[in-house]
Amino acid sequence: MPLLALAHDSADKAAAALAGQDAEAYRSFNLVIADASAAYLLRGLGDGLIDAQALTARVTMITSGEPNERALPRIARHLPRFEAQPRENWKTLLADASGTREEQLNIPAPADGFGTVCALLVDLPKTGPATQCFAPGPPDRTGFNRLDW
Repeated sequence: MPLLALAHDSADKAAAALAGQDAEAYRSFNLVIADASAAYLLRGLGDGLIDAQALTARVTMITSGEPNERALPRIARHLPRFEAQPRENWKTLLADASGTREEQLNIPAPADGFGTVCALLVDLPKTGPATQCFAPGPPDRTGFNRLDW
């Protein structure tokens, strides 16, 4: 699905091309497609059609529910923190492993299950080049490095 999106020269065109396709052709997914002009959440829930929803908030958090759904503990705890901080501070927020498991962004992996294995922070300014910073492991242990393509 990401490769299909990259075949288009804008987020608008990619979302339009992928929306409405057969979701049964893929495992369930959430996919964010964004450029400096627009952002979309594409969802395939394993049946029906792929849905595309425009993301219009300056900061959007996506977990297992709706975007920015403050009834979810992770979003309730962290969305206000990201909204209040300049982007320069977001690496520190992404590295925070405190709180209950339901609230954590940087989730310590138990021996037998799901956890944070890496993190990517992408900045798509209205003007100028995009920047990407990557933590090749849990960001509280590995830190972020700028990717220069």
